[in-house]
Amino acid sequence: MKDRLGIQMENSGRDTTVVTLAGFLRADSLDELRARVRHLVEDGAKILLFDLQNAEIRGDEARAFFLEVLDDMKGRGGRVALVARRYDVVSYFSGMRNLLPIYPNRAKFKRSDLFQSIRRQMVAYSKKTGVRLSPAMALLLVLLIASWIFNLASANDAQAERLERQRALLAQYETERLELQNELDELKRKLAPLNQLGLVSDSLMAAGFTATDDWIDHLEDRFRRKQRADSLKAEEEARAAGKGNP
Repeated sequence: MKDRLGIQMENSGRDTTVVTLAGFLRADSLDELRARVRHLVEDGAKILLFDLQNAEIRGDEARAFFLEVLDDMKGRGGRVALVARRYDVVSYFSGMRNLLPIYPNRAKFKRSDLFQSIRRQMVAYSKKTGVRLSPAMALLLVLLIASWIFNLASANDAQAERLERQRALLAQYETERLELQNELDELKRKLAPLNQLGLVSDSLMAAGFTATDDWIDHLEDRFRRKQRADSLKAEEEARAAGKGNP
């Protein structure tokens, strides 16, 4: 360990500031620490979490310092907690455990802080409404609400995915409709001359066909046969007229 006390401060979550101390925590190093912590308190820090895992505490001055910080934070509605799992550090604060909670690591503190946050919210709720909930019931209520929100979000995602698939199908159907419309327009264009000759109206049921080209060939064949029939009829009429004249 170095003789000089290392002080590192970082934000952990919305309201928590972690103060990590490394080195010797003794009377000659408290002035700098006190000044920096006072600056945090005046800036509105809600929770101060002191990580003492790498600190070597010497003398009784550290106890007085933490009691001073604790009084200042409580007067502003804040809290102070410690992180340490070494036996010597935990033993040093053994007489202050009812004032300064000590956690073995930051994860334990975060879980406890979440529980206490829920408890504070339930206390505020009970003061406003007169309805009192036990911590276990409050936690269960929060879990139920979180589960409901998760299920609602999942249902919204599924609905959005289903709507996207439907939009894709509609776009596909619209493309196919336009293609069929173009084919129909092209067929009408090809049949226009035959329709003017009166060959289309009774031809749909006259022959079987499987494609547009078969249908057009069928109509053209009927048109040629009609032309031949008309030509033969005209020749017979001409011959009959010639015999009738002396």
